[in-house]
Amino acid sequence: MSYKIFKPILTNGWKHNLIQLWGKTRRAYLVYYHPAYVKKNLRHRVGECQRCGTCCKLMFDCWWLNNHCQTTGCRHYSLRSRVCHIFPIDERDLKDRDLLNPTKKCGYSFNGTKTAKD
Repeated sequence: MSYKIFKPILTNGWKHNLIQLWGKTRRAYLVYYHPAYVKKNLRHRVGECQRCGTCCKLMFDCWWLNNHCQTTGCRHYSLRSRVCHIFPIDERDLKDRDLLNPTKKCGYSFNGTKTAKD
């Protein structure tokens, strides 16, 4: 088989989907199995949520996302998962988010220090 047979799989759409799938998996793993890493990185996070809803559309549109107002919101805010509650964990999460909405930047950023590598 030649490499050209698999080339359509490597289009931007598939790459973005794979990146988003890996990001979702990575965030869940970090939140539930490496809370110290998460806590250390969140100390360097600055800003606040702009309520654009982009993080709620990573891989799929969250069924609790309310898009019918001027700002988006979670219909079950108090019941959302820990992964949703602390997004973004680090700069990699912002890069994943920016794949979906590069024109509107996230309200969160990380204050110039490298994120924890533990």
